Amino acid sequence: MPEVLARRGLRTALAVAGVACVLVVLMVVAAVMIGERPSPQPTGSPLPSQGPSDNGGASTPPSAVEPPVRAEESAPLTVPESVRVASGTFTAEKGVTYLLRFEVSTEKPAESPGSAMYLAISLNCVSIDGDDGGSVGGTENLLPEEPVTYVNQMLLEPPSDGVYSCNISASNPYEHVAALGTTVDLVASWEVTVLEGPAAEAPAEDRLPMTVTAGARSVAFEDEVPVDDFPERDLDILSSLHVTTCTGVNGSREAGRAWCGMGDIDENGSDFDIEIHLDVVGADGAVCDGVEVWTRSVVLERDRHHQLISADETIEVPEDPCGDSLKVRVVIENRGPASLVVHGSNSSLVTVEARKDG
Repeated sequence: MPEVLARRGLRTALAVAGVACVLVVLMVVAAVMIGERPSPQPTGSPLPSQGPSDNGGASTPPSAVEPPVRAEESAPLTVPESVRVASGTFTAEKGVTYLLRFEVSTEKPAESPGSAMYLAISLNCVSIDGDDGGSVGGTENLLPEEPVTYVNQMLLEPPSDGVYSCNISASNPYEHVAALGTTVDLVASWEVTVLEGPAAEAPAEDRLPMTVTAGARSVAFEDEVPVDDFPERDLDILSSLHVTTCTGVNGSREAGRAWCGMGDIDENGSDFDIEIHLDVVGADGAVCDGVEVWTRSVVLERDRHHQLISADETIEVPEDPCGDSLKVRVVIENRGPASLVVHGSNSSLVTVEARKDG
């Protein structure tokens, strides 16, 4: 309702001479701010800040709408290039929690230059006044004829009512690479939904970034929430881990340092498992029940080097749990031979009450 009244007030104000010019100037300023919002830099490789390119950019829709909102666009990218696609806006209210999630699929053609092609992806959102927003993404080296899908998510809790603008950035801006001239087709989409029930996002900085040595088993995320916060007893666990295998000392940088030391390096890459566990914790702090929600085995070789690995799983909590809190853990078990870096940038863990459309 506040948005409807605001639009009616705007139409009335436009009848006053001179207001239209002011509004155009404000919209241009906001568009410049959005176009120049920096993309994440998870492994030390900078992504240039720029507006839409000729072959992939999309203009912002003229008016924002209420969530759920979905924006989708297909576009090519040719190395060296950065493009912004799937632009869209939505209205948000203070006190409401929103789930933003993106998906980008692509594939390196068989006869394209280079044995591998770096590609960074990010979802970037900013309020029209530029005071709030966020971004999340991931990077990977694309190998010929091997389809790749990037998925990541974040929660948004607006500090005030407002309009948010989002787009997806895809980038490989490097000229002196073997993949120079490679063209890939991107299918990019993002969506925002209102979360009617409870939600929690674990801070990545609590444990990440970290190096998991060969033979080690480490917890990347751990988040504990009261059982009573989720009365419906059905949870969606969404997680994305951005990882790099230590096949060299470069490409594992974050927080001003390299996370692969000389003793971590092996050109054969990393063979590892990612597990998601849900434990019920009693009043004494001990785990009284638990289940392995999801597991995936990954072989990350030298050419791939870094990867974004995502999970979206629904779990039913017992109606009469043995404890009063739930602990979600994301665990890495690395068989080596190379150490494995789990980056804080672009790694996420979001737990929400099961979505009706999920």
